[in-house]
Formats: sequence, C-alpha cells, structure tokens
Amino acid sequence: MKRALALVSVIVIGVGTNFAHASVETEFDAASKLYAENKFAEAAVVYERLGQSNGVSAALLFNLGNAHRVLKQVTDAEGSYRRAIDLFMGANDASGVAKAAGNLGAVFLDTGRLAEAEADARKAL
Repeated sequence: MKRALALVSVIVIGVGTNFAHASVETEFDAASKLYAENKFAEAAVVYERLGQSNGVSAALLFNLGNAHRVLKQVTDAEGSYRRAIDLFMGANDASGVAKAAGNLGAVFLDTGRLAEAEADARKAL
C-alpha cells in the first residue's frame, strides 16, 4: 500500500510539473502572439507577470525589452536588455548576446546616445 501511494505521489508531482511548464509556455506564446498583433502593452503585461510568477529567462527579458522599446519606455527597455545580456552570457549564448546587445544599441541610437549605441553595436558583431 505504501509503495502504491509513493508511486501515485511521484506520478502526480511529475504531471503537476509538466502542467506548470506547459502553462508557462502557453502564456509565453500568448504574450508573443499579442506582440505579433501589435498589442505591445498587453504583451509587456503578460511577460512581466510571467517573470514575477515563474522567474525570468533571457528570452523573456529580450521579448519584454522589445515590447518596452516599441512603447518608447526607454528605461524599461534598457534594463530588460541588460539583464537579458547577462543571462545570455551566463548561458554562453553568443547569438542571444548579439541580438540583445544590438537591440540595446538601437535603444541608445533612438535616444541620441551615439557612443553607447556604437559600443553595443560592436558587441553585437
């Protein structure tokens, strides 16, 4: 009987973990869909909620930075891209670093911060 309960507990925990993971992916996909539909503010809200409830990832921060950039929320975009760069670097994801650095450089360019834009553009190469 104890073995049966232990087995059921393992199965339930495993299913719960998979469900939670599927839920996060579904919300991430929903936010990405909102972004693709030019619903940037709504997408940012979903990305932020995901980050608060499930922790942040480089991809989440990158996408959040994109939404903030389009909304001209420069400080938030800059912060999101900087954090994404740190996480991409920690994961040895050169492509992610390049994309986030390039977008951060674009934020600097948009705001007339040319020296910073040039520095981040070089990182993106």
